[in-house]
Amino acid sequence: LMRVGATRDPELAYRLAWLEATEQRAYGFHIPGMPCLDVNTNPRNAIINTRAFSDDAELVCRLGLPMLRAQIDARAITCAMHFPGHGATEDDSHIRIPVDGRSEQDIWECDLLPYREAIPQGLLNGICTNHLHYPCWEPGPPAPATISHRIVTDLLRGRLGYDGLIMSDSLTMKPMKDAYGIEQAAILTVQAGHDIVLQDYQSDPRITHRALVEAVRDGRISEDQVAASAARIMRYKQWMGVLEDPLVDLEQVPQRVA
Repeated sequence: LMRVGATRDPELAYRLAWLEATEQRAYGFHIPGMPCLDVNTNPRNAIINTRAFSDDAELVCRLGLPMLRAQIDARAITCAMHFPGHGATEDDSHIRIPVDGRSEQDIWECDLLPYREAIPQGLLNGICTNHLHYPCWEPGPPAPATISHRIVTDLLRGRLGYDGLIMSDSLTMKPMKDAYGIEQAAILTVQAGHDIVLQDYQSDPRITHRALVEAVRDGRISEDQVAASAARIMRYKQWMGVLEDPLVDLEQVPQRVA
């Protein structure tokens, strides 16, 4: 996305996202993994870097919002990442838990600006969280935003008023898997307020499913929360048309791709 950022062209950002989303839908994928709304304020950032539009929050909004609009126009699910912002760190969250020690106000004014602008305009229907630790919201030993009810539910659902899908970053990433294991990582992620977990793809998905079912049965995850998440997922499946027409039309692929 840094190449798009260099053009300063919202129309180009829209066209790129439209093509990506329509081609992915033609293949049968509903959640194109974009856009990265991180504001890359740390030039030593090893993992966001060129994935971001810019180190300028205003430019991220100027280009990110048209990209979101294009995805929604193409009837796809946005995957805005990495909430609440991964741009100010220099550690790779695939390897360890980065710590963002800035104040809540600094993060609100910079990293959360794209979300604060997009949500009221209805431009977000999917958001992906991150594995960073934010002492301003979760004081104490490092714990990822992934398992923070204050960040996922109180901040995103409550303060920002977001009612779309919330999905986690991969639970295969080392900070989550090492600290919590396959089953507990999934349970804590759902308890924080996620609708979808990107489960440990290196293991049998039935392990994750069984752990979540048991957590509901013993009351660690409420049935009401599961019902609310399922309702959101079904609402967007209906909006995309996959309930009525779940299969890809192979004859349309050459016309819609490349």
